[in-house]
Amino acid sequence: MAQPHKDQEERVFAAYWVQTSKLRGVNVPDCWHAVASAAVEHGRKTGDTRFWDRTIREVVDILREVYKDAYD
Repeated sequence: MAQPHKDQEERVFAAYWVQTSKLRGVNVPDCWHAVASAAVEHGRKTGDTRFWDRTIREVVDILREVYKDAYD
């Protein structure tokens, strides 16, 4: 029962860090690194891929939305 909640929490976390990266002027490739670094710093366990396994599709969609200019 807690798993869907955890997935939603991590999607929100990723969305926050993608948006923060964009506002700081970080480019798309470096944004992936910024999100991963934030995930490690905040205990999201990127080293064992659980964070990315749960969020990769959403992060790609978020990146395309936030960084529209890079995908045009």
